[in-house]
Amino acid sequence: MSATRSAAPRLRLLQSQASAKRLLHASTSYATPGAASTSSASTTTETAGASSSSTRIISSLILSRPAVILREPTKFEKAYHDYNRQLSEALQQPFPKDFYFKKGSAAEKRFEEDQASSSHGFSAIAGAASGSSSKGKAGKAKETAPAPAPSSSSVEGEAESRPLPRTTEADSKNDVRSLERKLDRTLYLVVKQKSSKGAASWQFPAKALVNTKRENLHDVAPASVTEILGNKMDIWLVSNLPIGLYKPAEGADEKTYFLRGHVLAGNAELTKGAERQAEEFQWLTKEEIEKLMDGKYWSNVEELLDP
Repeated sequence: MSATRSAAPRLRLLQSQASAKRLLHASTSYATPGAASTSSASTTTETAGASSSSTRIISSLILSRPAVILREPTKFEKAYHDYNRQLSEALQQPFPKDFYFKKGSAAEKRFEEDQASSSHGFSAIAGAASGSSSKGKAGKAKETAPAPAPSSSSVEGEAESRPLPRTTEADSKNDVRSLERKLDRTLYLVVKQKSSKGAASWQFPAKALVNTKRENLHDVAPASVTEILGNKMDIWLVSNLPIGLYKPAEGADEKTYFLRGHVLAGNAELTKGAERQAEEFQWLTKEEIEKLMDGKYWSNVEELLDP
């Protein structure tokens, strides 16, 4: 009897605890800390996914033609090289012609003809050195014997080795659609392309990603050029990663990623039906592009271009 009475309070305590647990589980506001963190994380992921899916991703290609020839040296560079050349000519030893050529031989005659026809030959160097020394000592005018007339073979050799002019026909006509202009500068492809708002502006070729799960920036970037300007260009992408990012304005839900590429062969031409996307294209230098592009767009891409 006493044992039953002592066990009764324990039984009531267990029953009260079980009923309290049932009430807690039945309540909609009850959740464990782990469940609460999981639900908040899933909500955050859904929100981020919705915001990222609403953002319009655009891949733009900065297509360039590197310089073909060396640029023209500046006045300071020309003066520096002339000074070094004159210094080396004054310090060098005279050429021992008798050691290398037999006197009166045909080889000696050909050597003398080549040296006489060249302005930087050994005979011209020796004459300039002797003239400068005599002028420094006596202050008299230099008297040199007239050079022999060059032979027909040397004239033909000079014509064959004469370099081509630095300016081309495209330079004289100012053909901005040709890749044969400005050979000593880097040219970039720009198009007058219609934006999402409908207004056409000068920019680099760009195309929006339709399906971000299946498409990537590296594959879409060349398509932004070929769909408008045809497949007659050999394009090589420098890297798989973008080199710049541009956001047009506050509130605009789009991002433009820039990739870098070089044209190795061929040229661009507007394809049929491309007038809806682009009105015109040009190959321009960095200074020429600055005059055409919008100020905010240019400030974002200026540092991405080589001079």
